[in-house]
Amino acid sequence: MRKKSQVQQLFFYLIALFVIGATLILGVNYIVKLTKQVDAIDIVKFKVALEDDSEMLSTKYGSWREKSYHVPKEIKEVCFFDIDSKKRQQICSQLTEPLTPIMCDAWTSGTQNVMTVPFVLDTTINLTGIKITDTNGFHCFTVRDNTITVILTGLGNGVQISDPITDTA
Repeated sequence: MRKKSQVQQLFFYLIALFVIGATLILGVNYIVKLTKQVDAIDIVKFKVALEDDSEMLSTKYGSWREKSYHVPKEIKEVCFFDIDSKKRQQICSQLTEPLTPIMCDAWTSGTQNVMTVPFVLDTTINLTGIKITDTNGFHCFTVRDNTITVILTGLGNGVQISDPITDTA
């Protein structure tokens, strides 16, 4: 009788261990999936805020705003590209940092003019009529504390993207 109860206890412990293990695995998978969804939401919020601000200022010639945008935690840089730049073929043929072949493809095809490093394919951002102050036709902003700060200046038919004003005093 004693052996039978020991086998039953062992069987009970094995089932309990299996249930607890399965619960832990499912819980970790759910948390990982939830984290990815939060990052996807962050990139969409960034896109919408950028598009709204660009659209608002594009028709107001000479008006400008210094804006800060929250970006997902894995993004190191946000790059803006001037689709009308004459140098894009030349610059992409040299492929200097932080440009990647995928970024150059999107830039030269005109399908996307705001890209992130590392490159995120899920959400394309294509602002109408952006101009870049950099002579290369693109400018990248380094992300600090999950935030980038840019100056948007209205051009009447688009916006100019430039570095924020820094206080040197």
